[in-house]
Amino acid sequence: MNLSTTGACFAAMAMSGIKKIESGEVFLDRDKLRVNIGMDLCSEGQIRYRSLIDAGVNWFEASSEIEVMLGHEREIRITLTSISGEGDRYVVIRTTGIPERPERASRVALRFEMLSVSELKITVTDLGFGEIFPASGNEITQTVNVEDMKGEAS
Repeated sequence: MNLSTTGACFAAMAMSGIKKIESGEVFLDRDKLRVNIGMDLCSEGQIRYRSLIDAGVNWFEASSEIEVMLGHEREIRITLTSISGEGDRYVVIRTTGIPERPERASRVALRFEMLSVSELKITVTDLGFGEIFPASGNEITQTVNVEDMKGEAS
């Protein structure tokens, strides 16, 4: 009860402008995500983490889109990081259905949208590579339970 009261007081102070919420503070209720969703991308020769959906936002407002090029690996690896400290979980999306092309000659659109506080829908759409490799328009859709941090990594 004390924790709920303290959280409500902090939220009221933030809403009234008395106190600014620091970047490390997250206020949760039943509609807030408890998982950070992101992926490692190669940019300028270095692997960098890219946040796609942050914990602490309302699930019904959480969505993200990004375009990436497939490398020699024909799969996409998404990182789910629990804010409760349970560690990371990885979801692997196999891109079967997207035509085989040379490395970095397949551009795909990734769309992430929450269907509920625990269900993430990931859609991968083939965009091709200009006139050289026209888009097939093929789509791969996968739904993931983001709160099942003890579940097997795909």
